[in-house]
Amino acid sequence: MRTVCVLLAFAASVHAQSAPPPAGAPAAECREYAAKLDSCSPYTCTFTHPLTGATLERQIVGLTDGRCTTVEAMPGTHKMRCEFPPEIRKAVAAFYRTIQGAERSGKTITGTATVDDNGKGRSTTTIGGKAVDNPLEDALERGTCKVGS
Repeated sequence: MRTVCVLLAFAASVHAQSAPPPAGAPAAECREYAAKLDSCSPYTCTFTHPLTGATLERQIVGLTDGRCTTVEAMPGTHKMRCEFPPEIRKAVAAFYRTIQGAERSGKTITGTATVDDNGKGRSTTTIGGKAVDNPLEDALERGTCKVGS
């Protein structure tokens, strides 16, 4: 098994959304994303990708057949599209709030991805050196979220 250290785009790209930035700091990106995801209210915002510096878009489309549709641009021409059932949507919103709180308090947010010899990947998100559950990974594994062009 080999280990690759990366910043997880969906974890580290979330910026504080509820507290105002300190004087002289850049404005928070996607300020209302977690709150809007909680209710699955349509919302579009842009964020700076932590690895490429590219400005990308994150969008909550809304409810369809009881599932919350979201679309997030990824580097290149890829997009991650999710169809969240209510319980996973709430878990993902809570995860984003955890990331936001960590950013407000200045904690380091990183991720480590491991890929086995068969190409099966697994990642770990850490906040301040402590591993936290990332429901987006489970959503990808279950097919709730899919990455494509």
